[in-house]
Amino acid sequence: MIIIRQEQMALFERNAQLDFENKVIAHIKEHHSDRTQGLSDDILRKRVQDGILRARSYDLSWENTITAYVALLFVIAPNFDDHPALYPTLIDKNVAPNDRIDKLIERAREKDWAEARENADETAWDKLVKHEG
Repeated sequence: MIIIRQEQMALFERNAQLDFENKVIAHIKEHHSDRTQGLSDDILRKRVQDGILRARSYDLSWENTITAYVALLFVIAPNFDDHPALYPTLIDKNVAPNDRIDKLIERAREKDWAEARENADETAWDKLVKHEG
């Protein structure tokens, strides 16, 4: 029997987290490079890390769902989920957490996305850690 010590497990989990962060960063750079221009690698990584934490605070757990949420932070606004028409879907207990992003895209109107963009608060990047809900 192989015994994995707690320190080894912590290292494995940290490496897995770094790998995931790298995937999200690569996705953002590939598909939304216009949103990363002028950002240092450190700032980009910090925003992705904070976005992942925020996504998890909505109980999102699938990599693709978390990546989509983080992409919305970059594409729409770092506070898009404060919009009164968008937030309810992210906390809708009648929708499985990992289905909420698809449901959000289905339910939201272009007007909602436009308003969220107009109300973008770039200082929200510094407040992303957890939603109040």
